[in-house]
Amino acid sequence: QGAGGAGGAAGPGGSPARNAAVTAGVVAIIATFAAVPFYLHDRNKKLNANLYASPDPLSAAANRRGVFLNSGSRDAGPDPDWQGGVYVGRKHASSQPRRPLADDGGGDTR
Repeated sequence: QGAGGAGGAAGPGGSPARNAAVTAGVVAIIATFAAVPFYLHDRNKKLNANLYASPDPLSAAANRRGVFLNSGSRDAGPDPDWQGGVYVGRKHASSQPRRPLADDGGGDTR
């Protein structure tokens, strides 16, 4: 009988048919979990559902979370480059020529 105590003619690895069945089951589960995001995305697209915007006011819990999640963030809020789900773009500050800083006469350049 082997070290596992069950013994059997197939040894500790099990029969090849059982190994194939287990492998097929594992592959099927992985494929199902991998397909769920694609299915949900397609379903929400067909329903024209927006998961990010809501006309309802924020709940108290969302207000509390927002204070901490957006702390230190300067760009919180809707992205001006997107309008109605379509990217429209705009000129960004980085594409503008830099102006020299005005000298206030203080002498300290920090």
